[in-house]
Amino acid sequence: MTKGTFKLWIVAHLALVLFAISPLAGIGGIVVAAALVAPIGIVLGLTGTLEAGRGFAGQLETIFWVWLAIMVTAAFWQLYLSAGHFDKDEPERGRARLAVAMTLVVLPAVVGLCYQSLGF
Repeated sequence: MTKGTFKLWIVAHLALVLFAISPLAGIGGIVVAAALVAPIGIVLGLTGTLEAGRGFAGQLETIFWVWLAIMVTAAFWQLYLSAGHFDKDEPERGRARLAVAMTLVVLPAVVGLCYQSLGF
């Protein structure tokens, strides 16, 4: 990944975070609810594990925290691999791994902030 592409990647992620904390985050929250929350509820309902009422909110929160832990662990692994590329004097590959690590951290943050903006 070239320096220019990496800078563009950083700007795109910054724009996503700014969107997630802006007043327009509710639009993103609707997308998250339709694309992630509804299918999770459907799967839990079909498997018979959906809890009624506020129980679903607790289930959703647990699923989110587990997903976040997996994503952060994967981000640390990508950072470790990135350091190896920089040690081998392969900066393009190192920047690519950094971009992946950044995505693995920013994505759950944006999803969580957008969904939280709906006030559920």
